Amino acid sequence: MLCNYLFYKGYELSIKTKSHEGYPVLGGVLVVGMWITCNLGIVLLLLSYYFNFSPPRINRYIGSFVIVTSILIYYSYKGRGHKIAERYKQMSHPIYRLNPYIVVFGSFMLSLGLLNIVGHYVNT
Repeated sequence: MLCNYLFYKGYELSIKTKSHEGYPVLGGVLVVGMWITCNLGIVLLLLSYYFNFSPPRINRYIGSFVIVTSILIYYSYKGRGHKIAERYKQMSHPIYRLNPYIVVFGSFMLSLGLLNIVGHYVNT
């Protein structure tokens, strides 16, 4: 549900800034992809610290490409992204009317802040 909400706000941001006019789903996909990548980094750091787990050694660009591509396929399949956007447009709760800049920036700052805290905790 949180990923769908972030997707919707990224979709709105893409339409508002006219950055992906032909395919606004891409804006939502990039927001969700970066958010998932940050949170996956947090989980891998915690796993490596507590369970002596070493994550697989893959190139970070290839890993990010795989994550963003799989999210793009997920939201593009049968117009799922457009259906999610339409569903959230119809909701009337004030949380769904927040400015997309605030939601996207806030979610990134929270994720990057947590990644920073976990990184400091693991390396001490």
